[in-house]
Amino acid sequence: MSSTIIIYLIIVCLATLLSSFLSIFGLLRFRNAPGGRFYIIVTALSAFFTFSYAMEIYSVTYEGMRFWLRMEYIALPLLPVFILLMAVEYCGHKIKLWMSCLVLIIPVITIIMQNTNELHYMYYTSMGVLVNSPFSVIYLQHGPFYMLHTVFFYSCVCISIVLLFLQLRKLVKPFRKQTYLMIVGLIVPGIGGFLNIVNNGAGSIDMVPVFMSLSFVFHGLALTSLRMFDVAPIARDIVFESIEQGVLVLNDNDIIIDYNTSFTNLPLVVPDTLIGHSIQKVLSRHKDLIAVVEQGEECDFSLQLKEQLISLHVRFSPVTDKNSYRAGTVVTFLDVTERVAMEETLKHMASTDGLTQIYNRTFFSEQVQNSLTLPQAPPDQAALILFDIDFFKQVNDTYGHDAGDQVLMSIARVIKSSLRPSDIAGRYGGEEFIMYMPGASKAEAVETAHTLRLGIEKHIIRTDNIDIQVTSSFGIAHTVLEKPVNGTQALSDLTKKADLALYEAKQEGRNCVRVFKHPQPESAGSR
Repeated sequence: MSSTIIIYLIIVCLATLLSSFLSIFGLLRFRNAPGGRFYIIVTALSAFFTFSYAMEIYSVTYEGMRFWLRMEYIALPLLPVFILLMAVEYCGHKIKLWMSCLVLIIPVITIIMQNTNELHYMYYTSMGVLVNSPFSVIYLQHGPFYMLHTVFFYSCVCISIVLLFLQLRKLVKPFRKQTYLMIVGLIVPGIGGFLNIVNNGAGSIDMVPVFMSLSFVFHGLALTSLRMFDVAPIARDIVFESIEQGVLVLNDNDIIIDYNTSFTNLPLVVPDTLIGHSIQKVLSRHKDLIAVVEQGEECDFSLQLKEQLISLHVRFSPVTDKNSYRAGTVVTFLDVTERVAMEETLKHMASTDGLTQIYNRTFFSEQVQNSLTLPQAPPDQAALILFDIDFFKQVNDTYGHDAGDQVLMSIARVIKSSLRPSDIAGRYGGEEFIMYMPGASKAEAVETAHTLRLGIEKHIIRTDNIDIQVTSSFGIAHTVLEKPVNGTQALSDLTKKADLALYEAKQEGRNCVRVFKHPQPESAGSR
């Protein structure tokens, strides 16, 4: 056996081993990736084809060569089909069963026609062994069905290449290298086929298996260095573009290298071109948001855009390389405006009296207890005003409960207009209202109560063409707070004292203000 054929056999055997390795590697690493399952099949078929071709060359008898030629044609007609299916799925198109069956028709016919050639000679018009060449090879004269197989083979490859080129237009630079290598890998076997056509003399050998081995070198580079199927473009389109959150992918210099459509749909003012620009430049119209991004901590963020308040949940995910060094950051922006609005609505409903729209008793107590425990310099002081509407039952009995509700809502509006920024007011129950005044002196509380009393007395509530006027009685409790304060106990004490003062105001004719006074100890002479 000549050195030429030995070298060629070694090359083809190496191609077999490479194809086998890539098929097993794909099965273990990326069988579920887009196009991955078909890549595994293609490499397995290629390994079978190149091995069979090596055995054909190694054979010295016509029967041996003919047997291994039949083995080749178990794999060869199927290769273009699975190459096409690989490219179709890689580019994001769904493959239906009927489509797969349709493209398998010609390969199945090719296998049948090749294996039954001695009955019709439509695939090869003549066959024999050349013995005058440097080594024995099978001589084949191609027939019409061989030409059909050839046209089908290269048509599938060409369609695959076109699909990949079309896919390139949708990709950013980091993903284009993967697809370029895949395209080159598909073009290389075609070069081998072209050389076969040019050098079609007697004794020539098939160059396709040799160039097919080069093809898988390119695919291997894509797999090992760029992880073609781990970060496939179609995976990006299906997963990345379908993410509800707006996503920015930054490199280690905070330069944007990718983004999804959801980010451009956010109500932010950003330039048309994002890739290649720093995030500071892209968000230059939103200085506060830049500060959030530079801080790099997950948070909720609100910004005012014209007359609309937008709420975003910003999240950061580090990207590391194989050595665990930071390679970039994925920043996600989720528009939570509706969620925040709903939370505010629910919070308002839970804290607010539905009729008067001021704090309910429970939330009022929580707010006052929190205020009482604030770290203020002692001694501190506070006042609590408790008041109710005089003879409110008569309003309900005379004018109806709807009118009574109108009175309560009107009184609540008067209270709101009298509040200081630090004051806390609520509906204590029924026709009773309560107000807490942190830091207020006794005199300030009395003045506020008188102002409220006069405001309520002069306030006219019109309902169903009826004017209603009411009065109210006030009880005030004042205290000097020594820190630390038990908020629950302090509020309870103030409320009890204010309630006693309110009872005194009612006993003394109503529509007046009374302040709780500590009872004086009895003298010895009065016993």
